[in-house]
Amino acid sequence: MILSYTNADTPTDFELLAAWGSGNTRAARTLYHRHFDAICRFFRNKLSNLEEVADLVGDTFLELLKSRASESWRDERVTSLRYYLLGIARNVLYTHFRRRFGLKRSTLTTEELEQYSLEELAPRSMSSIVGGRRELDLLIKALRGLPLGDQILLEAKFFEYMADSDLAVLLEIPASTLPGRLRGARNRLIAAVSRLSGDTGGRIGPADPGEAMDQWIAELRALIIHTNPGSGDDDPTC
Repeated sequence: MILSYTNADTPTDFELLAAWGSGNTRAARTLYHRHFDAICRFFRNKLSNLEEVADLVGDTFLELLKSRASESWRDERVTSLRYYLLGIARNVLYTHFRRRFGLKRSTLTTEELEQYSLEELAPRSMSSIVGGRRELDLLIKALRGLPLGDQILLEAKFFEYMADSDLAVLLEIPASTLPGRLRGARNRLIAAVSRLSGDTGGRIGPADPGEAMDQWIAELRALIIHTNPGSGDDDPTC
């Protein structure tokens, strides 16, 4: 358990979490800044209100600290604290939507909630992220029109580069079902972009995102990072 360390030290995420649980605020800040972009990126492409994004990022790290009591992060399937944090962020987002929509959706199971799209759950324009880039605007609209479960799966795969085994843990599904789930989600994204652009047989192929789609996804990932709210040292979790 690390309670202090020098600049030369490179503590692991799990060591930082242990130190944070023992009251080391420096460890808390280090852990927070190490993973801020990924967690903020998760919320930023789903919610247009930056204050909401900042609040949910804070809630995610607070839930991480609470998880030390149950030590659920010691599950042998947890290979990365970042991916474990993304799982917490997913639950925080679902709780947020259930609260926002009150009794109508408060009793929905995870599977039921994931069938809604963000156009239904948070119908606000995200065009400000892309600065007038038509293809990226189409990509955002297509992602937000997919079932939420598809969007989270695709962003985890292409924004966070998660391995299939980690994706299965994140989505709480059997690993054997993941290839078909991912293939279906990618095909639905391609179809949605084609439909929105009016291009039913152009440079985006029907079975694979291809070079153009990969480039758009990489550009969108970078733009979302640049529009994140700042990760200041005054975060309430630290």
